[in-house]
Amino acid sequence: RSALELVRWLDDEMNNTSVVLLLRVGKKRLLLGGDAQGESWDYTMSKDLGELAKVDLYKVGHHGSRNASPRKLIEAWSKGANKNRRIAALMSTTPGFYGEADDGTEVPRSTLVARLRDRMKDLFFTTEECPDDALFIEVACDVTKPKSAFERG
Repeated sequence: RSALELVRWLDDEMNNTSVVLLLRVGKKRLLLGGDAQGESWDYTMSKDLGELAKVDLYKVGHHGSRNASPRKLIEAWSKGANKNRRIAALMSTTPGFYGEADDGTEVPRSTLVARLRDRMKDLFFTTEECPDDALFIEVACDVTKPKSAFERG
């Protein structure tokens, strides 16, 4: 029992220490949120939002949980010069596995999914929509063509 309590304490303390990565591949920017949640994002967002607002692909953090994708960031993707720019989002999740919709703990969070679908349009990809036998989602982009968009593979 003591070992289980220690593991749970460690998970609570360490789960939110995920690194947020912004990678540049050619002229494309890939934002990988890992399992980052509120505090990690607060630190990241306190820096220059300009680079984060220009991403081309966002890997949705923490399986789409409530505090893993900052509203401020999604809003930055929806305003000004970014409003009509094509951005792709990938989300790996299993619906109904964790939390409840009636108390706001469901993963993925329905309001987050709705905001991302609204912003990303046809470039929102989720494992929920993969065939049962699919092992991965393939998204392709030709980085030699700066204007090319991500597309379903």
